[in-house]
Amino acid sequence: GDFGRADGRLDVVDREHQQLRLLRARRAQHLEARRVAVVELVAEAAHEVHLGLAHLERGEADASRAQVHLFDALASAYLSLGNMQNALETALQGHAVADRMAKRAPDADEWQRALASSLRIIGLARRRSGDLAGALAAQQESGRLYKSLIDRFPQDHDLNRHFAYSLQLAGDIFRRQGKLDDALLIYRQSLDITGPLHAKQPSNT
Repeated sequence: GDFGRADGRLDVVDREHQQLRLLRARRAQHLEARRVAVVELVAEAAHEVHLGLAHLERGEADASRAQVHLFDALASAYLSLGNMQNALETALQGHAVADRMAKRAPDADEWQRALASSLRIIGLARRRSGDLAGALAAQQESGRLYKSLIDRFPQDHDLNRHFAYSLQLAGDIFRRQGKLDDALLIYRQSLDITGPLHAKQPSNT
């Protein structure tokens, strides 16, 4: 009896998970060629750009903004290349910059966005390294930040898309941990956001 119920629940979770994967696969088809080119360019330019940041003569906010964007791009490139250690270290560097600026300007949404983005990458790197607890904590905090931003900017397509992805990533972790009820709840929340977004902009969800 209990085994049958658990098995049935797993089937439902797997169906929800597959729907999310199909939606994201469609977007991946549009991004794959660009991703390969970006990975190559970022890897080649990383050293020169990072050194150049040390000599920026602009204000601290501009320099920090450039650093956060660079660290996120590098961390994403390392993820794509399968280098989890460098991905995590780089994402943590970007998070530290964003966190410092967010504390100085708590009402500036750009730093909240930067924090949420870096946490999502941190969660991915930790999950792929086997640290499920650390990955879940990062994805949940990322989702909390995105939700807070969406409360202020409910029509922002990118915020909703990133929030849905953070939810999906948290659901993936619950699924791997065998917490099927939690996974199903999170997947359905993600689908409630992703479905309408895909209907509006099929190539950008």
